[in-house]
Amino acid sequence: MEEFLNLLSRQVLHEQFKDNLIWSRNISGNYATKSFCHAVLMQNNVSSNVWKELWEGLAPHKVECFCWQLLKGRLAYWCCGFWNVKWVMHENPIICFQSWCELGSGLKNGKVWKMAFHAIDWSIWLSPSEMVFKGKMWNSEETFGLIKLRLAWWVKAKWPQLNLFVPDLIRDPRCGGMPGEAGMGGVLRTDKGSMLLIFSKSVGVTDSNAAELMALLEGFQIIAALIGQEQNISFESDSYNAATWVLNSQQVPWRLRSLVMKIERLKSKIGSWIVRKVPRSANTVADNLAKTGIRRQSDLMWVIGDDVVVDSTGDELAFLTRSVCC
Repeated sequence: MEEFLNLLSRQVLHEQFKDNLIWSRNISGNYATKSFCHAVLMQNNVSSNVWKELWEGLAPHKVECFCWQLLKGRLAYWCCGFWNVKWVMHENPIICFQSWCELGSGLKNGKVWKMAFHAIDWSIWLSPSEMVFKGKMWNSEETFGLIKLRLAWWVKAKWPQLNLFVPDLIRDPRCGGMPGEAGMGGVLRTDKGSMLLIFSKSVGVTDSNAAELMALLEGFQIIAALIGQEQNISFESDSYNAATWVLNSQQVPWRLRSLVMKIERLKSKIGSWIVRKVPRSANTVADNLAKTGIRRQSDLMWVIGDDVVVDSTGDELAFLTRSVCC
């Protein structure tokens, strides 16, 4: 057995990545009791999915416990009668919760919709305490703003890889990092702005980080096949994560390593290159190509002119890649 373990220890799957154990049910690759409980719940064959929906990990633990007490009818509102105050609640809160989740199941960002149920209940529950113990007055607009703010913070905590700002989430609480239909597009142009090549294609159902890496991988593949080492290339992406991972493969999450490893193999087949982070507004053509790629039935690649002409003067070519998830 010892000889067998020594033999295994000498084998290296990839020289740039250290071999280690991965807990595949967690996006970080590390074991967590939360992901274990989620896996057990997914395998629990019960007649109702209401508790699976509730304990999905979309809100802080104390908020999920509160909502569990709410659906069970275990909230401490029995004492309201001492002050002739009545607690107003749906006759069957479980049906109310199921209806909310059923409505969200048909939405593209259904998990954010489910998360909103927790944010609404928790914010309304805290409002009377603020009024009684801190002397605040009821303000429906302020409460609505707090609901959106809590929802935005929870989205950012749940999907930190999105690299989004909370004010942006409040204005448009969509979660681009969640799986959805995605498309990608790109434009190869000279330093004078002349377009040499465009591409647009669908990448199926994936998250935004994977889609951005796929777009960069497509760019590397095109350059390696058509130009090779004859030209300096600047790859431009609006994704900070994708640009960082291509420049430093050690930082890439384990689930995306296969994409980065493919890019690593292509780096030696092209000339001098660099990856830059640019704003999405820097090239609307590539952005539109990515958007149209979502519903595209067949891939589009158009070499403008008879061929990609490489200028031997050494001027840099720019390859702008984009991806869009819906």
